Amino acid sequence: MTSSGLMEVPEPARTILIADIAYTFRDEIDAYTQIDFGNDKHVKLLKVVVDRSIAKVAGKQGRPVNEPMDEFFIGLRDLYEAATGKEAIARAHHTSVHYSDFETLMYLGYQIIRSAQEYQAALKAYQRAISRNS
Repeated sequence: MTSSGLMEVPEPARTILIADIAYTFRDEIDAYTQIDFGNDKHVKLLKVVVDRSIAKVAGKQGRPVNEPMDEFFIGLRDLYEAATGKEAIARAHHTSVHYSDFETLMYLGYQIIRSAQEYQAALKAYQRAISRNS
């Protein structure tokens, strides 16, 4: 039943799923027919396999990453820290105004690309770039 069910999955998802199952179950079973759906450990491993396989074939949701902007923010942070010896910190302020030198640089650089945006939009873009590249 497991093998025939796997063969119904369209390519290339089937290849990815079979490879993930084989890798994940490498120490547990010798053939797909040995997967025991009554075994809690096997069910947990299958959930991990399916989630991992879906993530590989499904397109990411949300906006696509703006790689040049990420590179700009990472480069700006590194340059600022090297040039000043200070940590590059950008924070949200209740007045939506930038206060530190780094915040000003970050905002001015962001305005080159998106001139109509406020400081909060620049801050959010900076924080996303840092979190993706840390």
